[in-house]
Amino acid sequence: MILPINPPKQVTVIPAVPAQIVEASELTIITISDNTVDNVTAVVNIDGYNLVLILWEGQAYINIGNWTQGQANARILELI
Repeated sequence: MILPINPPKQVTVIPAVPAQIVEASELTIITISDNTVDNVTAVVNIDGYNLVLILWEGQAYINIGNWTQGQANARILELI
């Protein structure tokens, strides 16, 4: 799933050494995993770099409950 970034953002992509900053106008969501215990993670690809993001964990995971794709997309954009 391709998620547009509007307006485009400066994103630091790691583990590039040295860390690279790229202008990103979109990202690709590779996976979103809910371990049903204490967190939701997403793997996204920006400009050829994969990033692992923790969308919710701990109390935030409990608070989000049954999250939607829209909530996950918004959280991904917030985190990058």
